[in-house]
Amino acid sequence: MKRFSFEKFTAHLVGFVVAGAMMGLAGAVAAQSGAVQPSTAEQADPNANAGSRQGYILLDAVTGDVLSHKNADELFIPASLAKIPTALIALHTLGTTRRLQTRLMTNGVVADGVLHGDLHLVGSGDPSLKKSDITGMAARLGAIGVRRISGQFTYDPNALPQSAVIDEEQPFGATYNPPVSGLNIDRNLKVVSGKRRAIKNPGRRAAYMLRYFAHSKGITLPEPIRSNGHSARTEIAVHRSAPVSHLIAGMMESSSNLDAEALGVLSVASMGRSPRSLAEAAQATGDWVRAQAGQIGGKGWSGFRMINHSGLTTRTRATPRQIAAILRLGYRRFGKTFTDMHPENRPGGFQAYSLRGKFGALKFVRGYGGFLTINGRELIFAIMSDNRRNRARVDAGETGLNSYAWMDNAHRQEQSVLGEWLVDLYNTKEPEPSDVVPEPGLASEGTDQRASSYIAPNFSLMILRDALTRITTR
Repeated sequence: MKRFSFEKFTAHLVGFVVAGAMMGLAGAVAAQSGAVQPSTAEQADPNANAGSRQGYILLDAVTGDVLSHKNADELFIPASLAKIPTALIALHTLGTTRRLQTRLMTNGVVADGVLHGDLHLVGSGDPSLKKSDITGMAARLGAIGVRRISGQFTYDPNALPQSAVIDEEQPFGATYNPPVSGLNIDRNLKVVSGKRRAIKNPGRRAAYMLRYFAHSKGITLPEPIRSNGHSARTEIAVHRSAPVSHLIAGMMESSSNLDAEALGVLSVASMGRSPRSLAEAAQATGDWVRAQAGQIGGKGWSGFRMINHSGLTTRTRATPRQIAAILRLGYRRFGKTFTDMHPENRPGGFQAYSLRGKFGALKFVRGYGGFLTINGRELIFAIMSDNRRNRARVDAGETGLNSYAWMDNAHRQEQSVLGEWLVDLYNTKEPEPSDVVPEPGLASEGTDQRASSYIAPNFSLMILRDALTRITTR
């Protein structure tokens, strides 16, 4: 009679638990996250998912070997997965320690409470500048004895190409579709009747904000006017942003479209380019990614297209293989610095696996890409889904289309793929990967959310695996 193997029993038990959890927990997660349930009409529509498709790829981060794939060379709308190449080029060109500076400059001198000369508020494209930072600049004016100025008060928003919205096909004024400026303020949003709305002219608003706070401190400034440049060399006050590495991580965590556009354009400008629009800057980033990643197999970079740096558009295109190639390029160049910028999507305390990734969504579009570590083996994945028929109806202007039922189904399929990978690989002993050494000389339509709200609850069941492992190793 064969000896009972408790270790094999627990491995199979955990496999069944994980598979069941990954494939069947979607409804529970939706309830936990407070997601809106599909309408009765959607539930009754037998064609709700007609025209849907899914593509994915799983590969070894070190060797590049493909472990699993389906429709990996089909083009999808990446939505906020487009922020992955944005994060990569920002790391490459801006580094990790640089801070964006918003400055208050003058070409005059202060005497008897008067600044004899002009005063210039000069932006750097910092997407994180806020009201309290402007207040600090007004306080600095008072601290050096200024009570009024004899010249002009100007503001310079020319560090970035001005854009009234990120994407003209999205609603004007929506919080996820704000203007982009070289002088941003409060994420270019304001509160109107208790609701946040995008503002029209952030640079002008920042200047008027400075004028208001200066007035509250007894300083009189004239009406601000826009400047196309200045010759001032004396710095009166400066606000420095958090290090760029923090800005990138914050962009990936919050999925801020403004942060992505600002960091992307600044990155391209740092390469010596002078983009005249968000689209021109994004095209330069796409060209850079293709050149750096090189050959990637399959259909290569055919069809890859970046329209902006945030993914807030239905015109950007990428395949799962291309997204995975960009993730691998970041992993090879920057190692943990790059992988850790992707939000962690599991409860803490588990050592045998980890999951970090970026989630993206538009109506009838969903994507998830990042890093999966199992038994010490670093893997890269990209899962993309869409419904081309219904997305085309949305793009044609049809209203009243509810995407919740489709999103729920796409979520279930995504979880099913992740579950199969976990079951297949979790108990497979893999060789230790070699250390990753950075290469020398290299440093939504309102539906985008952190993937952790969907993923993390599933992995709480791994407590069972850890407990059973401890029992079998006594």
